[in-house]
Parts: sequence; C-alpha cells; structure tokens
Amino acid sequence: QWNYYFNDQANFVSSLPPSLRDKLLIRIRSYDYGQCQEERWKELFPNLSIDKGLAPMIELIKDCRIYIATYHGTSFLESLNWNIPTIIFWDPKYNELNEIAKSDFELLKDVGIFHETPESAAKQMTKIWDNIPYWWNSNQLQSTRRSFCSKYVKSYSNPINTASKIIKKTTKKRIKNLLLIKD
Repeated sequence: QWNYYFNDQANFVSSLPPSLRDKLLIRIRSYDYGQCQEERWKELFPNLSIDKGLAPMIELIKDCRIYIATYHGTSFLESLNWNIPTIIFWDPKYNELNEIAKSDFELLKDVGIFHETPESAAKQMTKIWDNIPYWWNSNQLQSTRRSFCSKYVKSYSNPINTASKIIKKTTKKRIKNLLLIKD
C-alpha cells in the first residue's frame, strides 16, 4: 500500500507544470522504514525540495502558499481550521470514509478542495495557482469550509483552560461514582 501511496504522490508532482513543480516542498517521514523516500524522490525529480520531517508541521503549513494534504489525518483538519488554502487528495480505496462523512467530502469536492485522484488535484492547483486568494476566499468555499470545520474540528480560544475544566469535570464524576468500602 505504501508503494501505491508513493506512486500517487509522484503522479501528482508529474501532473504539475514544471514551473509549479519547482515550487513544491515535499515532506517525508522522519523515519524512513527502509523506503528510501528521499532517494526515490530525487531520482524522479532531481530539483525537488525535500523536508525530512524534522521541522514542525505547523510552521511548514503556515508558511506555505497552499497546503496539499495526501492522506486522511489531522493535518488537513488543522489547515482548514486555520483557513490555510488547502487541496486534499487521496484514493478512497485506501482512505475510506464512513457514510456520514462521504456527503461532507462531496461538498469539499464541489468547491475544489477534495480530490480522489492526484491528476485532479494537480489540475486544480494549476488552475488556481495564479490567484489562490480568489478561489480560497469565495463565499461558497468559505461557507463549505466553515461548515466542515464546525462538524469535524473542535478548537478552543483557551485550550489549556478548557482542558483543565474537562479534567476537573471528569474527576468529579469519577469521585461521585467511586464506592469506598471500609473494613
């Protein structure tokens, strides 16, 4: 499955015009698991910039013009919540969605955020590259993004305070349900 995933990534890159390919930064896993990721990328695309997975993801996402998410994980939820222009693509055969989420991802597909093939994602990136803000800030896309985030992303203005309240509440419930037996 990893080889299929890598080939999808390579197909995305090769589907981009060379002028956009030169602007990519590919992030690989910090531990390679014997996949020779960097060597594979350099063999296919010698001029590609590679991040070896050591830089904090938040810094990379916040500094990019557009974030391309290629698997079903938390990074695309974070980038959408931070309102960072994002294109998501993955093969639904390997990244399955439950029935409830499918309709929400269809809405993301309708505004050009979600794609099921690397070629479709590359075509979208090429189409919007010269004016990403125009695409990203459209009323329909922003409404869809906000709706998606309100359903799938929980964010707090003061996360430490919120976590503290949750812990206290949980602890109180456990104490109330605790049965003490004395000898």
